[in-house]
Amino acid sequence: MGKPFSSEDSFLVRDPLGQLGVVQEVEPGVRPVDLLPTGYYADNMVRCCFCAQRQTHRRGYFAVLPDGSLALCGNCCAIKIAGKETVAAIDRRRERAASGLKRKEIAERVTGGLVELMQELEDGPLQAEAAIRQALGMLRDVFDYSGHIPDATISLGAGGIKSILRAAAIDNLSEKDVPGLMQKRAKAIPIIKAGVEMLPERRRLISFDAVWEILKTANAKKGWGVEWDGRVIEYRKTELDFVPYSLCIEPIHIDLRQVKAVLASM
Repeated sequence: MGKPFSSEDSFLVRDPLGQLGVVQEVEPGVRPVDLLPTGYYADNMVRCCFCAQRQTHRRGYFAVLPDGSLALCGNCCAIKIAGKETVAAIDRRRERAASGLKRKEIAERVTGGLVELMQELEDGPLQAEAAIRQALGMLRDVFDYSGHIPDATISLGAGGIKSILRAAAIDNLSEKDVPGLMQKRAKAIPIIKAGVEMLPERRRLISFDAVWEILKTANAKKGWGVEWDGRVIEYRKTELDFVPYSLCIEPIHIDLRQVKAVLASM
């Protein structure tokens, strides 16, 4: 298990000539005073400002000039300016940033849209599915409901999405992980879509009329006194129960348009 990925690990200078204070020419005789601790990994070849051959390179260093401006510098000249140890430290920092950027690109490819999807699920569908299952479970335990209790379909798919987001947030994410994560994504999203589509029908399982039918059946079997107002069930098992037992089944009101729009884009 790797450590959590930090966005700081992905900072990489890829356009060194576009950085503030960078000059492309250095007057003869001007000597650098130091190197910046951050190097660059240019998208396009650039030239060293110090060696006679103006060596082209992509991995390079910012040399600090006496007036505070910066000049591009290749490896050999950088070692002359600051020594091998300093250059090696900058190299390590640059490679760490390059690896971080690659991890960030992989993570964005694998997780595109998933954070928004989880937010939409947590804002309603997951709770609604759990509430339906809980209510039917109570009706089964107390009133011998023997009908269908739906599976936690949305929760199952959301579990797959959460595992993808966790995997994409660690520092050892690499290209080899992509096929497995994309396969898991391809399995989870259809499961969630199916669960969301079934939610209105499942909500009807705890509608006023559906619950009342369950209670009438139980009352016929048990002879209990039962009252149901659409939110609270009160029941007495015997005439001696002066204070009724009660169960609460909250009505479920949920707008699925936004989550369906997010799912449709995937």
